Amino acid sequence: MSEQSKQVKRLSVARALIVLVGLIGLLQLSFWSDQKSFEVEGPSRIVKGPQNTIYIQIDRKIAKVSQEGEVLQVLDLDADAAIPEPIADFFVEDDGRFLIARRDSQLLQYYSPEGKLIKTHSRIPSELVDGNHFCKFSKDAVTGIIYFADTSHHRIQIYGPDEKEISTITVPSGAFVAPRAVTEPADGEDDQGEIVTPDTPLRYPNGLLFEGDRLIAADTGNARLVVFYPNGLLDKVIPLFDGKSVAYNNPLKVARYGDNLYAIVRGPNFLGGEVAAFDLVSGQQRPFQYQKSLDPWDVFATAGEVLVADRESLSVLRYATAGEFLGVFGQPSLQNLYADRQIARKTYQWLRIGSLAGMIMLLLSLLFASRKQRIEHEAAGTRLHQPVQILQRLLGPIGSVRRNILLLIIPGIGQAAAGRLLRACTAFAFLLFFASLVVFSWIQYREIAAVQLPLHITVVLLFYTVWMAVALDGIRLSGRQPEMFRNLKLSRIALSLTAPLITVFTAVFAQFAREMAVRADPDLSLTIQMAFRSLMAIAGGATSQFSSTIPAAVVFGWSGAAAGMFFAIAWQAKLGKRRMVTGLIAGTFAGIGSWIVTAALLRNRLGWMFYIQPMQGALLGLLAYLYFRNTGMPVLVVLTAIAGAWIGDFIRMILDAVLGAPLRSLTFISADSYWPGVSARLGFIVLPVFFIHLAIWLAWNAAADRPVGSVDQPMSENRAVEA
Repeated sequence: MSEQSKQVKRLSVARALIVLVGLIGLLQLSFWSDQKSFEVEGPSRIVKGPQNTIYIQIDRKIAKVSQEGEVLQVLDLDADAAIPEPIADFFVEDDGRFLIARRDSQLLQYYSPEGKLIKTHSRIPSELVDGNHFCKFSKDAVTGIIYFADTSHHRIQIYGPDEKEISTITVPSGAFVAPRAVTEPADGEDDQGEIVTPDTPLRYPNGLLFEGDRLIAADTGNARLVVFYPNGLLDKVIPLFDGKSVAYNNPLKVARYGDNLYAIVRGPNFLGGEVAAFDLVSGQQRPFQYQKSLDPWDVFATAGEVLVADRESLSVLRYATAGEFLGVFGQPSLQNLYADRQIARKTYQWLRIGSLAGMIMLLLSLLFASRKQRIEHEAAGTRLHQPVQILQRLLGPIGSVRRNILLLIIPGIGQAAAGRLLRACTAFAFLLFFASLVVFSWIQYREIAAVQLPLHITVVLLFYTVWMAVALDGIRLSGRQPEMFRNLKLSRIALSLTAPLITVFTAVFAQFAREMAVRADPDLSLTIQMAFRSLMAIAGGATSQFSSTIPAAVVFGWSGAAAGMFFAIAWQAKLGKRRMVTGLIAGTFAGIGSWIVTAALLRNRLGWMFYIQPMQGALLGLLAYLYFRNTGMPVLVVLTAIAGAWIGDFIRMILDAVLGAPLRSLTFISADSYWPGVSARLGFIVLPVFFIHLAIWLAWNAAADRPVGSVDQPMSENRAVEA
């Protein structure tokens, strides 16, 4: 190696290390700014005050405003009240004193209008539950009775004017229920038909409001509002879902004016939300066209309008009683308080965008420096990356079983053996991050198994997919000569991405054939389901009709996809017309057989919906290996097909969450309910089989000594490459 090339390498490595440190710093800055942006809540609580005033909590300030929105006074919780922790709720007495509940310590304390601590309520804080002290409260200003929602303990405590506890409500009807009844429902239990009953225990009661002659509680975990008399006796239960599933079913806050009730209802995991309106007398939901924002956090009702604290715009929005948007509430003095929070959030958001842009610029600079380095080394007649011989000897000969196993179980060793030390360290650090997520999700799963199982499975499969990507890259780098990488053309990349569309096309064609047949003879679907139930019963254990529904509904489309995949892979590998035609037949039986085995093995196991696609990937990968192994396909494709199936299913779930509602609304334009089911079944097939095909093809190319089916060395049926 010339002195010039050595100098280039030293400068490039130093620059790469600087870039790596910069990337880590910018990534941490991005995480920090994102967290700080989320912490800017803006208006989050609206409380009625004396003499027709309104009190609005805006982050760490409580603003006293007139009905017209003019700021009359501002209490700074840090500077004036010296409260060192977040507050859970507050109430304003007739004389202007504040009754504030601290969130972490769960203390109830009285403060003067200027923020001076007067005294602490004698209520003893509850024990922590999973590290949380969630609570809300309300007060009857006339009698002095305090109603305290001890959310984490599933109860509402009632305290008299003497600060002694009068009673505790755990069940709306007042009936005794065993302690286990306030926990989450048993696995598979459908309790939507039971939560409207007065004997169903409270589950995470949240927002409380005492207004007029009623106490209204948002029973968040049960998706209902519960109305009590002042003494704690039940008046009525108002279910949110009204017998049907809705997108938002977690009530958080409530407001009342006359017989009109308004509730903030959040979505799954409290993401997104809306304002729902109800009639207090009948309990029926009435129309409220809330469309301005999807992040409401509190609601306040007056005679002619409804105020909504919105965390998206960081302001209080005005609505008519029927839901028409009227504008932003507040005079310039209040608007300035909004603007202060809006500027703070925008600053953090732009800081996050800037840090991400900086990461991209640093990566581009590293790529340009690497390209310049490669060109200079080629001009000097030298190799840029020198294999690490000690690691090459440790791995063993190319194609050996020992080498393949080590490349799979030790992430980064393939990159290091090929002389890509920086790449190896980066990949290993990346894997450590995902490994920490697996450990964290496992701890959460041990705490609440049924709730955390989907998250734990998702994180484990994500870690597995990243591991396979790192291992595949290491196999590719350490198993070929450097000149082989430069022979990869753009046309081959485009072909690798478009060939799986053949698989998608045959899947859609076969599934539509099934839909047409079932539409012509509805009994056919039931016959197929019964056949699958019989096959599942052979494996032992009880089976339900639901567990056989999915296999029976998609087996045709899946068999068509497998047939198309075997055909397309034979075409990509240039194996000839005979193997392409036989691939169609073999793939058809492979698709049918994979669903039979999957249905028999999984049946009704907890979380079985999350195992289906990885199981399908493993079975199709195994059958593809058995069919193509005499033409060089390695057994590695079985492992990568699992990752491919999960990637496809994960993208499907994301797209369904983002685009599912608009697409379903389009399919419901016709009164016929046929098309929504067709689109759902196609979605279950198309993306997973596309990525299974792509993963198998990439793994085959990575493990071969040169691109499979390339022009410079065609594959032949009698040529085998050891897996």
